[in-house]
Parts: sequence; structure tokens; C-alpha cells
Amino acid sequence: MHPSPRRAVFFTTHGFRPENRVERYYEAVRPARTSIPLAVWQDKENLYVEADLPGVGESDLIMTVHQGTLTIRGERKPAEGRQSVLETRTFGPFEQALALPEEIRQDGVQATLTGGVLRITLPKRPETKPQRITVQAD
Repeated sequence: MHPSPRRAVFFTTHGFRPENRVERYYEAVRPARTSIPLAVWQDKENLYVEADLPGVGESDLIMTVHQGTLTIRGERKPAEGRQSVLETRTFGPFEQALALPEEIRQDGVQATLTGGVLRITLPKRPETKPQRITVQAD
């Protein structure tokens, strides 16, 4: 069996804009034991992460933000009392860690688990948000 390839996540100093030159390169801290499908995007106020976690309950999930790293870990357990004929789903522990851009505040993070989708909202620091400058004429 081959070791899992490390997953790379690219950030720029201005967020996830693909049109910008990649100025900073972040790499996932460690590969997931079981892959977690993720979607990551941003707006002016927040960075958003969605993870597909069907069959994972709130009590089987631990999420932390520490020293600029978002970590999602938990366990997907098979249904009890079921005799499977075919099972292509993966079960067992999983862990995914993402390095976050410096513009993210670690306080004020919100997370919801609805319909098997974990939605995480990470607020940006006010000083990193674009501010309009008024030009005055003489």
C-alpha cells in the first residue's frame, strides 16, 4: 500500500483569488486518515469551509482552531444491527487540518452541522478588510 499523498492548499495574502500570484503556500498539516470532501471560499467579511460528513453526528465531531490551523476530526460509525450486502462508504476515524491565512480571527468562529454538511464561518480581522478612501479636491 502506498502512503497517502499530502494535500496542498494554496492561499494568497489576499485570500483565495486564483487570479492573484500565489504569494504564500500552505500545506495541510497532515493527510486525512479518511478523506473529507471540502469546499473553501471567502467574501469580504469571512472565510467559509464546508465539509461533507454524512452519517457523522455532532457528538462524533471535534473542531479546533489553534495557532492558525483549523482541525476537523471525528469518527464515522456504521449503523448498528445492519447486515450489509455491499458497503462502499468509509467508516472510522478521520482528521483534516488546514493552515489558515493570517487575516483570520480565531475568536468568533461559528460552525453548524445540518444534513451531513459541516459549515464553518471564520471571521476576518477588521484591519484586513478593504476600506474605501475618500479623495478630497482642493
